[in-house]
Amino acid sequence: MKAFKLLISLIVLAISLPSCVTYLTPSMTGDNNIGYLPRPFSKDTIKRLNYISAEYSSSSAPSGDLNFNLGMLNISKGHTLKHINFGYGAFVFLGNANYENDSTISKSDSDNPINNFNKFLYGGGLRTTIGFHVTEIKNLDLRILNWENAFSIEKGDYANYRKEIYRSTLSYPVYVSNLDKFFTTGLSSEILWNPNFLNKNLQIGLRLFVGITSGLNKSFINKDTNQTDPDMDYRAVSFNSFIKYKKIFSTLQMGAEHNLGAKIALGYSF
Repeated sequence: MKAFKLLISLIVLAISLPSCVTYLTPSMTGDNNIGYLPRPFSKDTIKRLNYISAEYSSSSAPSGDLNFNLGMLNISKGHTLKHINFGYGAFVFLGNANYENDSTISKSDSDNPINNFNKFLYGGGLRTTIGFHVTEIKNLDLRILNWENAFSIEKGDYANYRKEIYRSTLSYPVYVSNLDKFFTTGLSSEILWNPNFLNKNLQIGLRLFVGITSGLNKSFINKDTNQTDPDMDYRAVSFNSFIKYKKIFSTLQMGAEHNLGAKIALGYSF
């Protein structure tokens, strides 16, 4: 787990070096809101399965001084038919938002800095996916086009703090979002492979998702100028790997939408 957090820290550092703006972003931007929903392989005898997994997520705001650590519990159901596949599920999460930047002081009032903090957050949500696939190729499912959606709510001390800063009449040197309900939608493509020559019980998948979280870009305001960020027009992008052996599966996701992050999950199908 330490190696996983180190990898995320290095990626965040590399991307955030040019940034001199502080962001108070939600934890549940598209990179966390959207998650992989497993579905059975077309050659499997059982075409409908339940999935449950525990997940760890680490992410960071663009400036790199705000970091999130979340634990998630996911439960879902996947269906694979002749030409379509679909899945649906729910998830809950809890964790913390940790902000560390001793140099952040308001330009207009040095007595009103954004103090370092470590605040609790929690919430939950729902996810769905439906798509068209081609299964004629031996040992390969081409899930050509899938429509994916996720809705979640973020609660806790950190969500309340963002709203407090957003409503404040004081000047703060940050872009802050007051959004606490998140609807992410978009399209994905996926390849699911059964390397039968290695093991008939093994499945490996790769997936790319591109979408947007409704209202997220417009929810940010600069508390120095009360202006929105003219350059803020990000999309939710995530890449997943999936591996399943018999009933045990694992996923690894890396993604970005304002925040940059990754999450790893271990689960069981039944």
